[in-house]
Amino acid sequence: MILCGYFPKLVDTRPVWLAEPRVEEVCSVSNCVSDGPDDWIGRWLHNWLGWFNTVTDAQSIVPADEAPRYRLFAYRLAPSFYRQGHPEPVSLPKDVNPEPLPPGFVSLGFDVYSKWMDSILGPEHSPLSCNSMASEFQVNRHCLLATLDDARGAAARFSVEQPEAGDYYVAEVLELQR
Repeated sequence: MILCGYFPKLVDTRPVWLAEPRVEEVCSVSNCVSDGPDDWIGRWLHNWLGWFNTVTDAQSIVPADEAPRYRLFAYRLAPSFYRQGHPEPVSLPKDVNPEPLPPGFVSLGFDVYSKWMDSILGPEHSPLSCNSMASEFQVNRHCLLATLDDARGAAARFSVEQPEAGDYYVAEVLELQR
């Protein structure tokens, strides 16, 4: 797994339309349910994956008066993405150079996300949450898969079925414990 950056999010509880009772909150990689601060892109502190190379940069985009509401995540990518069911090597943008993972981060599980258009910054959609596919997999309370093998299997399947257009990436989701 390749550490690729940090990102602060307001974590939302399970939306009404996501009919999977095991899910209590959505800690997906995409920003469709749980999102980052307003205008985080406009600050231009992020790398080309849409994450921040330092914890300090990630925390600096959160408005001070809202800081207690945000949770800080780190993301590690698997070295392969999936296209039409087959693994292909991941090529990272040159500006993805995160500082080493500091102590205090724990793994919550693995997510699978689509990437179709280079013009869209960061992950596009996480079918487990965005497309309610969590009900077809053994997800945890964070709407994530427990193992890397489960996530690879889901990525291969999604890359063929295309619940969202694009290639499918596997990311480990880690959270800084308070």
